[in-house]
Amino acid sequence: MNRALDDMQHQGGLAELPTRKTLETTLLAGIAVFAISFVGTWYRVWWDSIIGLLVTAVGYYSIRDVGLVPMGLYFDLGYYGAIFSFLLHGIAFGVIAAELSTQRIESRLTGTNETPSGLLIFVLVIELILLGFSGAVMGLFYRLRKEISDVEVNAAGEGKDYKELV
Repeated sequence: MNRALDDMQHQGGLAELPTRKTLETTLLAGIAVFAISFVGTWYRVWWDSIIGLLVTAVGYYSIRDVGLVPMGLYFDLGYYGAIFSFLLHGIAFGVIAAELSTQRIESRLTGTNETPSGLLIFVLVIELILLGFSGAVMGLFYRLRKEISDVEVNAAGEGKDYKELV
């Protein structure tokens, strides 16, 4: 294991990093958000909510204990899972938008004057919310990774004389 990680572990692990608590709270709220969103998305894009729930649970597990070694396997799974979940929300949004468009085109071609399904519009709004939420989680994970790498560099004694000019 890296000496910088050992030093950081003895100094309190992730507890001293300011983004950790924000990310922990966001992920805990995310577990509830994805569980509730499954109620609205079950009929068409149920897989999106389930995968989002699993990714959020893994992310929460990776930072729940302040004594855990940062940047471990579960932390990486949470980070890359957040990116994957963000992409899946975009795909689910596209699936719902395509279905909504197809219904509208079919109603125009057949001459019926059907209005778009309210459930599809509701699911579309839910997917937009989940897309924004996943983007926020992805950003918080990135910021926490940056803070951990800064601690590693400072603990290793590298880059102490370096100052950003811009």
